[in-house]
Amino acid sequence: GLFSSTSVYLQYAYKLKTTSGIWSFGTELGLINAGFEGDSVHTVNIGDYHESTDPVIPSTNVQGMGFDIGLGAWYSTPKFEAGISYAHLNQPVISWSDQLDYREKGVLFVAGGYNWTLTDPKMVLKPTTLFKTDFVSFQWDASARMEYDNKYWGGLSYRWGDAVVFFAGINAFAGLTIGYAYDLPVSQIIKASSGSHEFLISYSFDYKLNKAKHKYKSIRIL
Repeated sequence: GLFSSTSVYLQYAYKLKTTSGIWSFGTELGLINAGFEGDSVHTVNIGDYHESTDPVIPSTNVQGMGFDIGLGAWYSTPKFEAGISYAHLNQPVISWSDQLDYREKGVLFVAGGYNWTLTDPKMVLKPTTLFKTDFVSFQWDASARMEYDNKYWGGLSYRWGDAVVFFAGINAFAGLTIGYAYDLPVSQIIKASSGSHEFLISYSFDYKLNKAKHKYKSIRIL
C-alpha cells in the first residue's frame, strides 16, 4: 500500500515461578519508522467547487521516526496460558512535516490459549483467541496452531470479518525462531488486495545476574 511502517524493539521480561504456574512481566522499547507515498496518490477533480487535494493527505513522499513503549503480563501453566498487554503506551507522534503528523494509537490486547497434547506426545494442538481494541473499534481473532517436537509449527487463524491467516515456522535452535504468515482478505478489500506477507525472526537469550538463579530472560510480551 501507500503507507509503510518498520519497527525495531528491545524486549525484557521478568519471570516469577509459583507453585501454580509462571508469571511473566515485560516491557518493550523501540523505534517506529513510518512513511507515506504521497507521490502515488491520484485525485480526480469533480468540479470547480471541489478541491482536488486533501490537506490531511501528503502530496509528496514523507517519512519519520518515533519512540515507542509497550507493557505486558503473561501467566502460563503446562495446559493453559493467558495474558494482557498494552502497545504504543506513549502513543508516539511521528512528524512528517510542519503541518502533518502521524500518531500510533494505544492498543490493548487480551489473549488466552490451551495446550492439547494429542496421541503422539510430540504433537500439541494449541487453540488460542485474541481480542484487541484501541477503544474506538475492536478486533477478535481465533486460531489453531499445531506444534511438533517443540520445533516445527504451523496453523490457521481467522480475523473476524477481515482475513484468514496461514502461518508456519521453526524454532531453529536455542533462542532463534523463524516464521512466515500470509494474510488473505475476506472482506471487500480483497477486490483491491491479494493479501499481505509477514516474515518473523526473533531471538531470546538468558541474562543472568546470579549464576544460582535463572529469573531474567528476554521474551516476547505476548
